[in-house]
Amino acid sequence: MFELTRDVVDDIIFAMEDQDGAWMVEVETGHLIAREEACEDGDQVDLPKPETVPVPDWSPREGFKLMEGFAGRVRQPTARRALHEALAHGRGVFKAFKAALVPYPDIERSFRENKVSVMGQAIRGWYDDLREAKGLERLGAEPEDSTDLISSDLGYSTGLATVARDVMLRLLEQVGSDIAPDAPAAIASREIRLARAEIEGDDWVGVWVEDGEGGCIAGAAGKREFEAGQSIGRIFFLGVDSEFRNIGLARSLIEKLSKELGGDEGCLLIVDLPLVYGPFEKSLFSSGFVSYGARAWRRT
Repeated sequence: MFELTRDVVDDIIFAMEDQDGAWMVEVETGHLIAREEACEDGDQVDLPKPETVPVPDWSPREGFKLMEGFAGRVRQPTARRALHEALAHGRGVFKAFKAALVPYPDIERSFRENKVSVMGQAIRGWYDDLREAKGLERLGAEPEDSTDLISSDLGYSTGLATVARDVMLRLLEQVGSDIAPDAPAAIASREIRLARAEIEGDDWVGVWVEDGEGGCIAGAAGKREFEAGQSIGRIFFLGVDSEFRNIGLARSLIEKLSKELGGDEGCLLIVDLPLVYGPFEKSLFSSGFVSYGARAWRRT
């Protein structure tokens, strides 16, 4: 049984993506053989033919989904637009996507790493099935590293109010219209005004993610307070551009800001965010936060 090395994985990925050919893998060596060659009788009929198996299935639909998911995590606006335009290309979409990556070497490298990670999981499952069929122990899936890939494409900045204020105010203006969709306009306006007042104040710290072109796609702000001899970190603002939600940015900002606000061991952390989109609440609970109190509205 062949060993699943990085070189073997790279060869199998090539074969999976080759829509013009059909490939087999030698079970003993891991070498690729064209399906036609593997099926030939050959001249040396006395020699046993090597055992071969088809490479894992990988459809154009799966390839498109991989590209689409990656494009959704790119933070640089120009590159992001180019990749989304390539995805709308129709015929020749795969060549268009590769061409769109060329001007951005760092993003192109991240895409290759992401592709190896995603397709590698499929290959590992296929490999384990082969091992099991031969009575060998399954290796099991490797932990997915998509979060690390996302983080590697993001640059987090941290600063006190004097440095972070303009960034947070621009972000508040940018996302203010859609971070309280369930509240009446008057309530949303009130909360935006209160958040702006806190941001315009002092004695707080912010963490944010720049887009690489002078803009900001996400940020959070909080301050340290003291009550009854206890240090409390209070996060009072969190905003994520709608195009970059559901990829773990909000949770990552909370964790990074928590470290800035932590200070003393055993410091309590409060998330006080009336201006936040609903699904984020589940992420808080999965991070160990516990709800208390209530905030609601109705008409009299």
